[in-house]
Amino acid sequence: MFRRYVIGILLVLLIAGGFFAIVRHVARNAPVLCEVCCRPVHAGMGYHLVVAGASKTACCPRCGMHFQMHQPRKVRAAFARDFYSGSEIPAEKAFYVEGGNEEYCAHVQPVERKEIQSDAELAYDRCTPPLVAFAKEADAEKYRTEHGGHLLAYAEALESVRRR
Repeated sequence: MFRRYVIGILLVLLIAGGFFAIVRHVARNAPVLCEVCCRPVHAGMGYHLVVAGASKTACCPRCGMHFQMHQPRKVRAAFARDFYSGSEIPAEKAFYVEGGNEEYCAHVQPVERKEIQSDAELAYDRCTPPLVAFAKEADAEKYRTEHGGHLLAYAEALESVRRR
């Protein structure tokens, strides 16, 4: 009787441990989601907002700047992620490339390359056109040369977001 009891407890512990390992593995590999639009955050595109009492992660600078404009009193600081290094930089010191041929915030992963097929355009998507951040102007210019788009300073990027 005692032996069955011990075996039963060991079996329950083994099953619970396996369940815990599976949940932990899934949680580690789950994509980080934007707290503004719920899209996955691409490795080089995140935008971190420090808000009153907490912080928020946005999928891209454009999405984060939308939040900044709609909640200006809540936002204490904003940090863009340098596309090449992944390091956070103060958003107002970053250089931005708007447009280009890469879609990082598409609902489908991996990154989609846009192909122009007609004159029709999507009426509204918070994350388009893409807005990519860089710590160095030379890196932004290199990206712009490779992918298209145009170079913007922080104030110009905010104005572009405001207009859309």
